Amino acid sequence: MSDQTLIEKIQSLPPERVEEVEDFVDFLKAREQDRALVQAAARLSENA
Repeated sequence: MSDQTLIEKIQSLPPERVEEVEDFVDFLKAREQDRALVQAAARLSENA
């Protein structure tokens, strides 16, 4: 799916659903950051 297609789909949603999409994106970003931290910690512990 292209970025433009995703943007168009989001724009077609009512405002309260757009807020839910934003919350979900924030959740996904936080989860990705958590995974990166866990992986970095695992690499550091392997080198110790």
